Amino acid sequence: MKENASLSKSGDKIFFKINSKGIYVQKKQTSHNGLRLRAQADKQKIFDELIRKDKSLRHLFHVPTIRSTSTIKKSFSFDMEYCHGDSVIDLFEKRGVNKIQRICDSIFYYLDWEFSHSKLSNDWYAPTIRKVEELKMQIDSNIFDISSLDTLIDLLVLNKNINIHEGLCHGDLTFSNMLFTDKVVLFDFLPVYFETPYQDIAKLLQEVELKWTYLIANNIKDRAKIKIAYVFLKKQINEIIKELVKRYKINYTMVLIFYTIAIIRILPYVDSSDIIALIDEENKKTIQKIYEATNAK
Repeated sequence: MKENASLSKSGDKIFFKINSKGIYVQKKQTSHNGLRLRAQADKQKIFDELIRKDKSLRHLFHVPTIRSTSTIKKSFSFDMEYCHGDSVIDLFEKRGVNKIQRICDSIFYYLDWEFSHSKLSNDWYAPTIRKVEELKMQIDSNIFDISSLDTLIDLLVLNKNINIHEGLCHGDLTFSNMLFTDKVVLFDFLPVYFETPYQDIAKLLQEVELKWTYLIANNIKDRAKIKIAYVFLKKQINEIIKELVKRYKINYTMVLIFYTIAIIRILPYVDSSDIIALIDEENKKTIQKIYEATNAK
């Protein structure tokens, strides 16, 4: 058996292995807490089954099938199907806007499916407060303005009676967690503190506002072309969000709350001072928007 290893963004080890049946991927925990990776595997299995059952979704999306899970010496791992495809950076460099438009159409359908299977709920408040308090303990105050989290908590209190859509979500729906074949391949599902499609809108905002996949990509050949493509992508994603807000009467202030938490959650996994500064700036700007929207009510 041959294998190659790399690290995921969360620090887990990813092995690309070859056996008599071909290539497959193994993801293995590197921390003492295997619950997160186990929950990720469980979530991927759920979405694999749901997408296969939906006649329209299965023509647009694919989720790599998890073939097995194991725990050896308290270390959890899972093996899954290997999928070959283009990254969004590949698409930006090699393809035109028509391909991007088709992908955005698929993403709209996916989000519409999530919202159509959700329910209105007020159960978001307690787990969201806990998550922000947890982030205050995790983040180094020397590199990030922790006081903004106190402001965020105050804003959460002011918005605590708002109902939002509770239901399944990918959890980390940036383009860095997609591959593109004749379908959109979704992977790296993330267990989140509260399951809501707002999480996926928040991660798409992270993608287009921070140019996230571009920020973390290696071996970029045509930076100018990619930046132009992001202008088009941002316009398309914002149109998607606008239509969903209208269709499902989404409270956009709450979307911004989940967005700012989403970008703050990145900080423990980032060591680039430039990216940290960018997140800090974007967080302050978003907190201000939340404050203005809350006080306008």
